[in-house]
Amino acid sequence: MSLCSQMLCSQVTPQAMRLAFARRAAAGFALALAALSATSSVAAAQTFDQCGTVEAGVSCPLLFRSDDQRLWLLDVPLTGFQVGDRLRVMGDEDPFCFTICQQGDGCIFSSVLLPCQPLQPTFCTPGVPNSTGSPGAVMGSGSLDVAANDLTLTASQLPPGSFAFFIAARALGAPIPMPGGSVGTLCLTGNVSRFVAQVGTVGANGVYRISTAPGSGAQMFSLAAFPTPSGAVAVVPGDTWHFQCWHRDVSGGAAVSNFTEGLSLQFQ
Repeated sequence: MSLCSQMLCSQVTPQAMRLAFARRAAAGFALALAALSATSSVAAAQTFDQCGTVEAGVSCPLLFRSDDQRLWLLDVPLTGFQVGDRLRVMGDEDPFCFTICQQGDGCIFSSVLLPCQPLQPTFCTPGVPNSTGSPGAVMGSGSLDVAANDLTLTASQLPPGSFAFFIAARALGAPIPMPGGSVGTLCLTGNVSRFVAQVGTVGANGVYRISTAPGSGAQMFSLAAFPTPSGAVAVVPGDTWHFQCWHRDVSGGAAVSNFTEGLSLQFQ
């Protein structure tokens, strides 16, 4: 089961997917209305696996904006998709490719297009606005299949440059406003897991991610060694875990912290 959530996430329909793959077979696969230069540095490319949104280009009709807000040209045409459609793209990223698109952060080669179904946050929504003026958002992408060990958690709309890490628990409790001096709301209870080994810095785009997928560029974790206060445990099918992201912030010149909204995932 693939998943993806965001406030404006619209699901790619099965009809659109079938049309896209059918037209790919007949397209010949030079890029539609765009060309990749032979000077590509794909040999040095890194693995890419993200959900994102189809976006109108300037010289190239359709581009792919991943959820970390980078803009990509794919080596397969997005025929059959429309601006605003959500999909998951897997392939090899090359930020140094040369194109005629006049925009973008690079190319994705050997692209595989998959559905990216919406999954809405289920608790503590919306969170308390942070210094960006927006509440922190959280989403999941990848698979709920434990055997696949393919899950990415993304927090967005966070203050760039702040420290962040995810927390998780098996149980939800009554919302606790401003716990421990935080300006946010904590909605987890019981034994709260802290992904302190994955503490990271929020990017300039306000995004912080952790992932089980090698080559994702995110802080790594494993479903086979899920952190808990009593030690690492393996996530098993049937487990439900609830997630929020904690992050540093500044309010009125004082150092504070905040929490994102929450996301509940039931593994299979």
